[in-house]
Amino acid sequence: MHAGAFEACADDELAAGLDDGAGDTQPLCAEARVLAERLVAQTPQLLIVEDIAPDGRVLARSDDWPEIMMCQPPGASREVNLTWLDFSEGVALSADGQDLLFIEGGAGAGATGGVYMRKTDGSTAAVRLGDGGTASRISRPTRSGSCSASPTT
Repeated sequence: MHAGAFEACADDELAAGLDDGAGDTQPLCAEARVLAERLVAQTPQLLIVEDIAPDGRVLARSDDWPEIMMCQPPGASREVNLTWLDFSEGVALSADGQDLLFIEGGAGAGATGGVYMRKTDGSTAAVRLGDGGTASRISRPTRSGSCSASPTT
């Protein structure tokens, strides 16, 4: 966690956390009451405004709380850390326990998040199957033991 005071907002400005649409940074902008925007600070992590002083100074913190994804593969004696980027969330295992379907919802996966598959023993890199980051879009293992992700509209 990082905390600090950033450049003060001018008397005619309001501070606002805005999404730049790229998904890779979290800007904190000062917006003039006449709707002109000015960048105050930009970080690769979530920027949380804690307080704004009457003189316009901004107290903000930047947090990083990764989601850890652990798995004990079939035949293994210990767990393996399968965390891929910064917010890995397991969704489904194949029937044989060899494959893991998961989503990434943090900044590392971009603005849309991502759906990934990887071996549970950690022997191979995760493969991005597509955009998205909600478990509701992912099918659970079928009777044959396979799991899949399908694009939705």
